[in-house]
Amino acid sequence: MATPSTVTPCLPIRARRALLPAGALLLALAGCDDPTGPRVAELEITAPYEHLDIGQSLDLSAAARGASGDAVDRRLTWSSSNRAVAEVVDGRVTGRSPGEVYVRAAAGKVADSVRLVVETPVAQIRIAPDSVSLLAGRSGKLFVETVDTAGRAQAHSLYFSSSVPAVVSVDVSGEVKALVLGSATVTVRAGTRSVEVPVRVVTGERYTVRPLGTLGGDASEGFGINNRTEVVGSSNLAAGGARRAFLWRQGRMTDLGLLRGHASAKALAVNDRGTVVGSAEMPTGGFPRTTPWIVRSGTLSAVDLPGERLDPFPGYYVWIGEMDVNARDQVTVEVITVTSGGGTWSGARSLLVQNGTATLLNYQASHGVFYPSTAPAVNDQGVVVVTTYGFTYHGLRDPKTFLWSNGQYTPGPVGMFARDLNTQGVVAGACAPGSTYSGTIVTLGCTWDGTRRRDFAELASLNRINAHGEMLGVATGGGAVLVRDGQVLRLGDLVGPGDWEIQAAAGINDLGQIVATGKHRSTGQVQALLLTPA
Repeated sequence: MATPSTVTPCLPIRARRALLPAGALLLALAGCDDPTGPRVAELEITAPYEHLDIGQSLDLSAAARGASGDAVDRRLTWSSSNRAVAEVVDGRVTGRSPGEVYVRAAAGKVADSVRLVVETPVAQIRIAPDSVSLLAGRSGKLFVETVDTAGRAQAHSLYFSSSVPAVVSVDVSGEVKALVLGSATVTVRAGTRSVEVPVRVVTGERYTVRPLGTLGGDASEGFGINNRTEVVGSSNLAAGGARRAFLWRQGRMTDLGLLRGHASAKALAVNDRGTVVGSAEMPTGGFPRTTPWIVRSGTLSAVDLPGERLDPFPGYYVWIGEMDVNARDQVTVEVITVTSGGGTWSGARSLLVQNGTATLLNYQASHGVFYPSTAPAVNDQGVVVVTTYGFTYHGLRDPKTFLWSNGQYTPGPVGMFARDLNTQGVVAGACAPGSTYSGTIVTLGCTWDGTRRRDFAELASLNRINAHGEMLGVATGGGAVLVRDGQVLRLGDLVGPGDWEIQAAAGINDLGQIVATGKHRSTGQVQALLLTPA
């Protein structure tokens, strides 16, 4: 039987694809007698990226090996499957027009090829947040948008890299993970353009305080924050004037406008797509009638509540209470009907609104009693936390928390008023010390994870919770607190004796950033604040 060195012509052997990186197509032939140089048994071509822009050039790498696996120095012949899309000269490939192309290299009868996609260059990479501070072991996402010269969204491939992978890692989706204390730079590349994002891994023993300003008046108040570090709330336009809803993004506060016929507004929540929800008041001369609204893709409109009358009968008004919006643009709305004097409630109805459909979330007991309800939060999986309650002469009676999903109710603790729900389905709220309320209302902070209720005796309530289980609450006797890893930390201690006194904390994102409202110790001015772990 002839050995490979004497076989003529060359016969192909099986390509060892399992040993090659993704995208490499190996064609291996053994036993090639080549009078012009060493024999090549295998050839592997790799590219630094699978995509390139029109006008961009990439240098491809070629590894030629002999039958023993040793490197072989051979001149290669390069070719493109479509020169109108990309041209190649001595391993340097240049994009010419959008499309797909295979670039091939050959050494005699041994060849390999790599697939590349040529794209239209983008004009700009927009990224949020533009800087990140994370506790070690925590993660956060970078939100990236590529746009054309007109500012319109343009699809483009993205590549992420970390300058110090041992400190900060980043995956192909832009998920950043803090590994150890230190700092690094994450680079986001789209073709020939790139943006750098500084990332710090911190202890979180202190928080920096950034006042967000006002819309021109002397006061602002923060109510919600998303994972892009966008904050919503309300601010007056002039000292003592009517309040307007704002969106704060990368150092700029924007007035979100007013619905026709309304005098003031406040923004209550913002999702990671930048959709904002809130309520607006009409000038009634008495107890204010309010309307729910939404800002989606920059357009302000009223939230349509099919089947719900917002002016039920003379002498009564509608007040919009809790609202939330998740990543799917599902909106929860609490609709409360009150007398013009504000002294009598005729009912509270909670709804989930999406695509012109409103689903009533009130839980109806088996004996037919229709309980009022509040639905303060909906998570990104579409799960809504609902609290139902009744009244007695002494006040609230037997509140009970439920999780609602696709029309099904999962019962939770009796005696719990839910305030928030995270992506893991953990509920934060306020609970009665026992199982029911009686006489005066005394509460303590509590959580429910779907199985077990946990109480925090030193807290009056827990109001917000993020994906890492960090929670904002109110201490017994007053004062905003942060609960992290089971420890109760006063926000005032975390920001130190600086210029601002923390009055309330309204939201916390997955980066650990907090939106709060503070009072300046010298001027007395009240402003929305962004607190960032340091």
